Amino acid sequence: MILTRGARTTGSIICAALAAISAGWIVRDLSEVDGLDELFWFWAGDVRRMESLQALPATSVVEPALLLVYLGVAVAAVRSTVAASALVAAGAVTVALRLPGLWNISSSWMERRAADDLRSTALICVFVMLAGGIALIVTGMGGRRPAFDSYERPPTRPSQGVAALGLLLLGALALVRVAWEAYSLYLYEDRYEGRLDYGDRLFGGESSVQTLLQPPFGWATIALAALCAVAAVGSARRASFSRPLGMVAAVVVLLDGIVSVSLYTKYEVFDHFGEADTSLQLSVATSFFYVVAGGLLLLALGRPGEAPYQGPGGYGGFGGGYGGGYGAPGGYGAPGGYGPSPGYGYPPQAPPAPGYGPGGGHGAPPPPSSPPPGW
Repeated sequence: MILTRGARTTGSIICAALAAISAGWIVRDLSEVDGLDELFWFWAGDVRRMESLQALPATSVVEPALLLVYLGVAVAAVRSTVAASALVAAGAVTVALRLPGLWNISSSWMERRAADDLRSTALICVFVMLAGGIALIVTGMGGRRPAFDSYERPPTRPSQGVAALGLLLLGALALVRVAWEAYSLYLYEDRYEGRLDYGDRLFGGESSVQTLLQPPFGWATIALAALCAVAAVGSARRASFSRPLGMVAAVVVLLDGIVSVSLYTKYEVFDHFGEADTSLQLSVATSFFYVVAGGLLLLALGRPGEAPYQGPGGYGGFGGGYGGGYGAPGGYGAPGGYGPSPGYGYPPQAPPAPGYGPGGGHGAPPPPSSPPPGW
């Protein structure tokens, strides 16, 4: 199944619109803080920078990650063989990360963190982005059709080596995210002794440290773990959707790792790594793993995939199609190809002249047939 031209154009336009919304919020925050450097450290979670800010930014590291996803998918929708899966992946990550904004932005505790007009604008943008995400999923799933011509390439799948690497890294990322969230649940239940509510971490609340557009930490962790797990299962089956879905997850993971490693470097955590407690050491190691795994996944999954095996009959469409080749059964001129087999109401034609290789090239020519009565 391939994506129709209209669906490709529609998906690309939707991605461009979503990218414009994300870029607009980043530009808005840049005008509120002292340049990109200060905004970057805010995204990284620098508490000291937060205390010196006069206005709290509305964005988080999610915005630049989604911006990169939308730009990449906008191009892939027009050119890639896996355009349908790319649109669905972009729509899925949009819905997953924007859904909590419906109840967080309009909550009473958010009133003390942002002005009413800013909250209203943010809520409208969240509705638009959720509608855009759903539209991407519908376009990717409903805009497909069978390939009829030989020049229409079907969706490619990852090679065996890339699929194995994707299964390993994506599966590990999913497990690591789940493990850290389980540790966070332990902290809330044991060490914090009810002073902090884990529900605030999972769904957003008064005790959560999040910006206007930022999804709750627990929600984002579980959502990204689910995306990685689905992509890992797809890699195990060498499914075509595993490439774009894995790349979308890799972009988010990579940026998350980059800002964390930058923060640890700024505060010279590596100089005193041996003196740090175990949880901090594991956190640093996890951030490095995010950077390495995200980069490797983008490089591996971004390579051209392999055409799916279709057997001797080719890709279907008109008889055997081009899968049988020029000199094999099912090619041009052989039964099941474009040759004089019955069908479509056309009378039998003379066989093509031999050529292009041994055995007649286009396939073994059938015996000449006499014209039908009255021809």
